[in-house]
Amino acid sequence: MPDPQMVDPHDVVMTGENSFIRLSDDGGKTFVDRVSHWRVLWSPAGQGHALFIESPLLGKGPRVYADNAGVARFLQRTIETLLYKEFAAETLPIMDARFERTGNSLSTVEERVVSRGEEIVLAWWDLMTPFILTMPPGAMNRPLGVYSTFLPARSAQLSVNGKAASAKVFLQDRFGKPASSCCLAWRIVGEKARAHRYAALPSAPAIRRDRADVWVRSAAFHVIDAQQRVPAEPDLVIEKRLPRVRAPRGHDEDEPAVGHGQVTVASTSVSMPQRSNSGSNSARARNPMHGCAPVAAISPLASLRAMSTAAMQGISGP
Repeated sequence: MPDPQMVDPHDVVMTGENSFIRLSDDGGKTFVDRVSHWRVLWSPAGQGHALFIESPLLGKGPRVYADNAGVARFLQRTIETLLYKEFAAETLPIMDARFERTGNSLSTVEERVVSRGEEIVLAWWDLMTPFILTMPPGAMNRPLGVYSTFLPARSAQLSVNGKAASAKVFLQDRFGKPASSCCLAWRIVGEKARAHRYAALPSAPAIRRDRADVWVRSAAFHVIDAQQRVPAEPDLVIEKRLPRVRAPRGHDEDEPAVGHGQVTVASTSVSMPQRSNSGSNSARARNPMHGCAPVAAISPLASLRAMSTAAMQGISGP
């Protein structure tokens, strides 16, 4: 079976943190205070911090604070527009501010935002069991995906110039995990789907009885020659498919399928290395469809089984 894919195929939009506080007086039916705090470690606009906040403590309407205005606008255009439209309005002025984190995740975490006229302090404590949120691009009808470690807080507070908000945290289920309306969301990776171009390939391998051409299809590669003459040197993996499937013309459905490199079939009963036929080898005295497959450098018992299987299935030898 193919090796697992270790690299995510999507394009990275940004990486960093997006912790938030949402406070309510009616258990979450409406929000009194809404805060979105960003610490961007990498993005096309650079790195930096941004705070989007809507609270009676600051008057009517949302505000934006940042130490990198470009990062704030980038977040508005790409992500906040999907989360909360009011924060995405680029008509909002960006106020310069200094950002600092204090505390630790085993007790209380604080994010401090200090501008010319305000000192805003966000605090999370009584943290719950963390979990990893995985949302690929397209989930919830959003073009961006996200991978993030969530640390929900049973308790949180928003204060502006020493005055604390009166609304409360409320508990809520988040995709089957116990959570709350106030979470630390660290090591966020935002990503978008990448457009792939695949070569037009035949639907299945086809083995001809009178020639050594092999048609190959491999899910392990994006582009591969649809037809190629396989030389005698490389090893192939010959496998017997268990389910009976509709076969292409010239290929019996019970014959083993030959794949170049890694073979991607769901289940097999026989798997053995064997050298493939070249045109010159196939033209020699021996019929390429007889059962005299070469003996691989394996144990005698395994070799005997391989030759027996080859004889029964009509696998060609050099």
